[in-house]
Amino acid sequence: FYGLSFIESFKKMKTQLYMIFSLSDETYSVLCSCKNEDPEEKNRPAWFLINLFDQSYWIIGSVIGALLGQVLPFDFTGIDFSMTALFVVILLDQVLAHPKAAGRCAVTGLLAGIICLFIFGSGNFLLPSLIITVLFVTAFAQAVMNTGHSILLIAIASGITFLIRAFPFLVFKKRQMPASLKEIADKLPPAIIAVLVIYCLKGPLTVLDTETIAAAIAIAGVVILHLWKRNTLLSVAAGTVLYMIFIRCLP
Repeated sequence: FYGLSFIESFKKMKTQLYMIFSLSDETYSVLCSCKNEDPEEKNRPAWFLINLFDQSYWIIGSVIGALLGQVLPFDFTGIDFSMTALFVVILLDQVLAHPKAAGRCAVTGLLAGIICLFIFGSGNFLLPSLIITVLFVTAFAQAVMNTGHSILLIAIASGITFLIRAFPFLVFKKRQMPASLKEIADKLPPAIIAVLVIYCLKGPLTVLDTETIAAAIAIAGVVILHLWKRNTLLSVAAGTVLYMIFIRCLP
């Protein structure tokens, strides 16, 4: 589903194949934020560097972490909350930019994620959540889609990861997206990012303990700080630090 939001954008880039290959959860969220801040996409050439650095940081960070994680004396438990904080911040930016449309889509994603989490379990809820989210966003769209487009959306969710990302680009390689499908693609980012927030919180939501309280406090801190300062780095860092402190201090 990620590719639907960037079909027309990536088609204009010489690095299209790499952009599709490297469109991970985090990169998708960051590019959505870039697109939100720059609707005319004047800085689109920089998107390649975002994808490249994001993937490089992931690989290099994993290698360094594996080599030094057992040596460093500091306890990094809770540092993974930075991803949750990032998704929360980007979701807030989407909703603040388009309160009505994005807010409705975000609520849809959150509800779909929570419901599927308890029905399918933490290991299997992401795909059905995304499918349900896309179907509901489709229903919200003013334009009416035909059955073929709906089947196409669901079909994208199947297959291996790269084919999922590449399929919409292949379909619309030489022709424009239908207006109805483009409207849905424009509304998907806040809904999908909301599902990713629930995915990051699947542990605290299913087992109510100290981690749940720490996550709630940290997310509240992220929301308040970001509404106040509108600084992504500050909000993510502060939320992560809050989470790391409270999972150690709470009984």
